[in-house]
Amino acid sequence: MRDIIIREVEPSEYEDIYELNSLLGYEYPKDKTKQRILHILINTKDTVLVAVIDSEIVGYIHGSPYEVLYSDSFMDVLGLAVKEKFKGVGIGYLLLNRLENVAKERAFRCLIIKVWLGISNASI
Repeated sequence: MRDIIIREVEPSEYEDIYELNSLLGYEYPKDKTKQRILHILINTKDTVLVAVIDSEIVGYIHGSPYEVLYSDSFMDVLGLAVKEKFKGVGIGYLLLNRLENVAKERAFRCLIIKVWLGISNASI
């Protein structure tokens, strides 16, 4: 397997995120995807990481702080997507692992992962 780089998303990569979202069945306009990435990176404490192989974005994960009154902060996984041809080689695992490390560095108590049962492409 070629080298897989996990790093923070860049605003210029909105077309790749749009494509990955489309694979999950989310038909959100490309220009709005760009605006959302910019908004999230500038105005929130969210973390958006991408998996890159040979300059191609092949997956992403989006984590967001989750506040409750009964515990220290959690991090909620809001999105995880991997291109079909790269599924089954550990990219989702690497993305989750890196997000888990970010959560630990920021002193989050746990990482919450939800699976939408109605999405036919969803898998763990």
